[in-house]
Amino acid sequence: MSQKYSLSNRDQELKELLEGYEEARQHEKSFYIDAEDCADLADWCAVGRKYDLAKEIAQYGLSLHPGNTSLLVELAYLHLDTDDDACAQEIVEQIVEETSEVIVLKASLLLRNEEVEEADRLLERVEDKDDLSNITEIAYAYMDAGYLEKVEVWLKRGETLYADDEAFLKLMADYSLEISDAERAADYFNRLIDKNPYSPHYWYGLAVCYKRLSLIDKAIDACDYAIVTDDEYGEAYMLRSDLYLELDNPEQSIKDLLMACNFPPVCDHKGMALSCMGTIFLAYKKYAKAIEAFQEAVRDLQETPQDELATDLLMETYANMAHAYFFLGNREMAHHYCQQTLAINDCNSYALLLQGTLYRMDGEEEKGYNAWERALRFDPTADTWYNIGLHCITLGDVQGARQALEKAYSLHLDDGGTIERLALLSLLMGDRRKFVKYNKLCNNPLPDDVWHSFMQSLEGVDVSAHLTEIVDKYFILGKENADWDLSE
Repeated sequence: MSQKYSLSNRDQELKELLEGYEEARQHEKSFYIDAEDCADLADWCAVGRKYDLAKEIAQYGLSLHPGNTSLLVELAYLHLDTDDDACAQEIVEQIVEETSEVIVLKASLLLRNEEVEEADRLLERVEDKDDLSNITEIAYAYMDAGYLEKVEVWLKRGETLYADDEAFLKLMADYSLEISDAERAADYFNRLIDKNPYSPHYWYGLAVCYKRLSLIDKAIDACDYAIVTDDEYGEAYMLRSDLYLELDNPEQSIKDLLMACNFPPVCDHKGMALSCMGTIFLAYKKYAKAIEAFQEAVRDLQETPQDELATDLLMETYANMAHAYFFLGNREMAHHYCQQTLAINDCNSYALLLQGTLYRMDGEEEKGYNAWERALRFDPTADTWYNIGLHCITLGDVQGARQALEKAYSLHLDDGGTIERLALLSLLMGDRRKFVKYNKLCNNPLPDDVWHSFMQSLEGVDVSAHLTEIVDKYFILGKENADWDLSE
């Protein structure tokens, strides 16, 4: 997509044009549209992630205006947006004129192929380098290709001429996000909203900034405004879903995911949204619902052309489904989906760890440890050791759990309750010295009388058989202890 109409000053006109085009198409009537308006309309659809419709409109425009440069440029950008560089190159070769926008398009293709010096030389041929459209198009070409130091040259050029222009402010907002300066980007998006409060894109951009700044309530408010201005803005629903999850509100998160599935770009990737939904259910221990969502995701993903992204998502979905079946106690299906995961990528540590646990549950200790060793070989990180510790707890293996969690802690993993688990495991092993050491490091250390009472409550209990429940109970004790005055 060209960056011309990422702004929404023509929204109403373009919306009416689109309605006219779609009505004519529905009734199989002819519909005349000016070439420039047609290019703008295609670009406007692309801003809303309706790429198939945008391409259709551009092609229709070319049937009315064969060889039109603006339409060919727009169509080439649409193919670049959907990562079809070869098709974009074919379209470029059909263009006869060499306008500034054509030069920038050709340079964009060169930059995507990392031919930077050739792109630089080509861009030198742009005649009016102080024209706002040229400045923004060239800056975006460098930005999209990741050459941020070259973007700054064009920002400095534009800043002296167009500091308060809407198109330049949008460029500055996007660049600020690109360099991870969310606070600065938020300032630019707020200025853009002052100029055009009915642009859903600006409200969505502001929501992204607030999310990065951990201002979750403000981010949700910005998403609300984006949806009010365009109730089919799929990305706003998707972002708000993530935000509600951060507020521990899975019900609202799932509602927004379901809404997002109805609109671009999510409606073209329903498998991704359904897989996300399953992951939410899994996290909140709604295992049957998780499996249902994962199964729907798999059906959608299997009908999707298998590029790298779709394949990775299918693998992740299989792995999550294996865990959902495991927690439901269906070890046979858990084994099956571990195998499905590993058939795509035999070094997926998430599946290997679960497979190792399943083998150990079936009494095949050697095969179980081998699977864990493979997971560590492929992913020798603190997270892998931490997850082995959790699997050992599931298996009732107190000593193995402590060894794995100590390894995770030595690799500087001290979140996720690692310290609390180490304190409890040491206590259960009768290692008073290490218990005292870890207990002191806990956010809410247990006083002597509490842990003494806790241990008395376990007398006669088969610790290995009930280790998961014991861990849960210990964490509850820690939370209850949060308000105690330990200085008394």
